Amino acid sequence: MGEDSRYFAHQALSLHQLDPDMLAAVNAGPLPMLAGYEPETLLPAITCPVLLLQADASQGSALSDADVQLGLKLLPHAIHVRLEGVGHPLHATHLHRVAEAIAPFLSDFAS
Repeated sequence: MGEDSRYFAHQALSLHQLDPDMLAAVNAGPLPMLAGYEPETLLPAITCPVLLLQADASQGSALSDADVQLGLKLLPHAIHVRLEGVGHPLHATHLHRVAEAIAPFLSDFAS
């Protein structure tokens, strides 16, 4: 990203605003943080429309293709958008592309 990337200032502010216990959970790794998380139980209970934004796996996405497929299967009203060339910090590095991906989803709810 380069040393002058705006991402670093954004990330510093975001991390400064987090509860330190949340960071301790992240540093402990995904297994302790996700203990007790049961997608097969939790996701079908979400009845509102859901937009799944998936970053590019080659850029460090958080959602795998298998995660997305499970989500689409279990979420009653889900839409999926894959953002090629975009990594995990979606909106921090590609704000306009993320906004363009979200806009059609939100337009369905405009009065």
